[in-house]
Amino acid sequence: MPQGDCYEAAARLIIESDFLGEKISLTLIHGFVTGQGKLEGVVYGHAWVEDKKGNVLDYSNDRKLVVPKELYYSIGKIDHKKQKRYSSKETRKMLNKYEHWGPWE
Repeated sequence: MPQGDCYEAAARLIIESDFLGEKISLTLIHGFVTGQGKLEGVVYGHAWVEDKKGNVLDYSNDRKLVVPKELYYSIGKIDHKKQKRYSSKETRKMLNKYEHWGPWE
């Protein structure tokens, strides 16, 4: 199964954007993606961030990937119905409640 820092990287991006006072509205997403290459067909939990411009920000594993949401969802075969969405306030609440980066639900 894939290992990485996606849950931490995504939550940190939300927290840091708030801390820096940036006026961008970001949403944390916990969902499932279908792997490619060596992970072809493997479905696994993943976390990423979406902005209001229709982009996905995936900063996991030292990347700084910014991709249009439609493309990201298509490549990862992501099902909108199988995801949890968290505002910045909800992200902080869940971090305090569970004391880890996720997934939470």
